[in-house]
Formats: sequence, structure tokens, C-alpha cells
Amino acid sequence: MKSYTLPEFAKRMGVSPKVIKQWEKDFETYISIPRTKQGARIYSEAEENFFQNIKALYEKKLKKHEIINYLKSQNTPVASTHVSQEENAVEQMIVINEEMSDDHSANKDLQETSLHLKEELHEEYDIVKEEASQVSEYLHSMSDLKKSCMQKISDQNEATAHSIEQIKEETEQHVQVFQKQIDDFQNTNIKTLEELEETLSQEALLEETLLEEILLEEETLQEEKEYDLLTLEHERKLYEQKIMERERAFRKLVLAFRESTPTAEMKKTKKWWKFWATIK
Repeated sequence: MKSYTLPEFAKRMGVSPKVIKQWEKDFETYISIPRTKQGARIYSEAEENFFQNIKALYEKKLKKHEIINYLKSQNTPVASTHVSQEENAVEQMIVINEEMSDDHSANKDLQETSLHLKEELHEEYDIVKEEASQVSEYLHSMSDLKKSCMQKISDQNEATAHSIEQIKEETEQHVQVFQKQIDDFQNTNIKTLEELEETLSQEALLEETLLEEILLEEETLQEEKEYDLLTLEHERKLYEQKIMERERAFRKLVLAFRESTPTAEMKKTKKWWKFWATIK
């Protein structure tokens, strides 16, 4: 029965040695890999069939716990693999015994041990090399990511600086415009205040002139009023004087009439005269 080392078996399966070791760990209840007395793994057709089945289940997108449940349902016994393992071990022991019976068994045993150690070292080297390659790829991707992030940050910083510069320029322009508007407003206010002051001064002068004219007109009216009063008083006095003169003339006329009229007639007119005297 042909057997394979770990690298040969991994290549035959189409996966990495690390994956084979992980499958051994995950499904150790259902598979036990035989080893040589030097501790090297030996894979036969039984192990190949088992791992091909595991690989097929993974390719069907089954999870680890689903595969374990499947193996339980299939009642896969560990003994079946153990028989193969024991057979392989027996065969190996027969081969070793035959070799030891030879005169050069010691040298062959040493060579075999050296070979298995070399295989183990080669396995470990492949595993370490693969992991180192993965780490290198990861570090390379991280380096690219770092460069990309640094480039993005640099671009963002440049864009931010450019935006700040634009905002600064726009702010300075707005400040200049606002300052010009304030200056214009102040100049306009000063000019307006001067015009208003001049207008108020003119209006005050005009008001003073109007007040003087009103006072002069009032004085003139007062003088005219006094003149009219004096004139009226004078005319009243003249009118009263004329009335007195007419009254005296009338009295004289009445006395002359009395003197020329008989006594009886005077008696008749006595009441009239008394009435006139009462009125007087």
C-alpha cells in the first residue's frame, strides 16, 4: 500500500499542509493519522478517501458543525481508520525488521531517520514559508493601505488648506465690502447731518423772521386798534356834543314855544313837558 508524506499528500489533495493539519484537528474524533517512530505523518488511501469526502462537503458550502453531524449520521467509526493505521504500522514494522536484518540496517535506519527528519523539516518549512508568504502579503497590503490612506489624508489636507484659503480670501473681500459700506454710510450720514443742520438753521432763521413779522403785525394791529378806539371815542364825544347842542336848541325852541302859547294850552301840554323832563 502506497503512503505519502504531508507535503505530498497536501499536493495530491490540492490544498495546503496547514489545511490538512486543521482538518485533522477539527475531525480528530473520526480520523487518526499514523506516524512513524520518528513522528512523521504517513497518509494512505484511507486517509485520502476521508479527506476527499471532507473537501467535497466543504465545497458544498457546509459548515464545520454540519459536517460533524453528517459524519455522526454516517456512523463513521474511528476503528475503521485505526485498522488501516495498524496495517500501515505493521507493514512499516515488517519493512524495518527486514532492513534491520541486513548488515547495513544501522546505516539504513539512520538514513531513514534522517529522511523523515528532513521531511518533517521540509513540512514545517513549507508551513512556515506559506505563513510567511501570507504575512508578507498581509504586510504588503497593509503598506499599500497605509500609502493609500496617507495619500488620501494628504489630498484631504490639501483640499482643506485650499478651502481655508478660499474662505479666507472671500472673508477678506466681504470685510472690505462691509467696511466700504460702513464708510459710505458714515459719509452719507455726515453729509445728511450737515444738510439737516443747515435746513434747521434756515428754518430757525425763517421762523425768527416770521415771528418778528407777526410781532410787528401785532404791534401794528394794536396801534390801529388804539387809533380806532381813539377815533371812535372822539366821534362819540362829537356825537354827544351834537346831541347836547340839539337838545339845548330843542329846549330853547320849547321855551320860546311856551312863551308864545296861552296858559290853558300850557296846562294841556304840561304832562308832555313832564314826560320830556323825565326822559331828560
